[in-house]
Amino acid sequence: MLRIVLYLCCLFLSTAHAQDKAADTQLKVLLSEIKSFSSPFTQQVYNGQELLQEAQGTLTLQRPQRLFWHVTAPDETQLITKGEEVYLIDPFLEQVSIFSLAQMLPNNPLLLLLNDDQHTWDEFSITLSKLGDALTFAVVPKASNAQITQLSLTFATGRLLGMTFTDAQNQRSELVFLAPTINATVASDVFDIEIPDGYSIDDQRAIPATAF
Repeated sequence: MLRIVLYLCCLFLSTAHAQDKAADTQLKVLLSEIKSFSSPFTQQVYNGQELLQEAQGTLTLQRPQRLFWHVTAPDETQLITKGEEVYLIDPFLEQVSIFSLAQMLPNNPLLLLLNDDQHTWDEFSITLSKLGDALTFAVVPKASNAQITQLSLTFATGRLLGMTFTDAQNQRSELVFLAPTINATVASDVFDIEIPDGYSIDDQRAIPATAF
């Protein structure tokens, strides 16, 4: 009897591993077909079932390694990834924080949207669930100290429709993309860094970072 139980456990683990690998491959294929992506979005932030905040903005990305996340309301914030650097521009604080992309990748599954490097992908576990035509990929960092503990990406007919991420404080952000445009030409100046006069600069590139 014990031998049968052990066999079934091994079979389950082997099947789960194969499913994870299949999910990993399928997500990579879907993302590889997105050379550029742009959409306005709505965002809702929850603590459990309690709605904490609603926001709106636009997300533009161009693979590889270019992302412009612009929250326009209720408070403006810009996150710009260009090459090996990440800029967080906060008009309320009148501050620009600068990080290296290498600091962000180990704990931040969001940046898998920009990166095909297998070493980076190996830092995450990926599972797939299906509901009708919708495919939802749950991306979980293997690092125990990750500040973003799960990212979920939902696709339908190959289009990225929304994403949800949960942080280490168990707050959940749900984004819905309202009118996604895929593989259209993106103006190069979208990713230009403009630091307004009088803003302070907080350079974190030499300091270990966990999330933004």
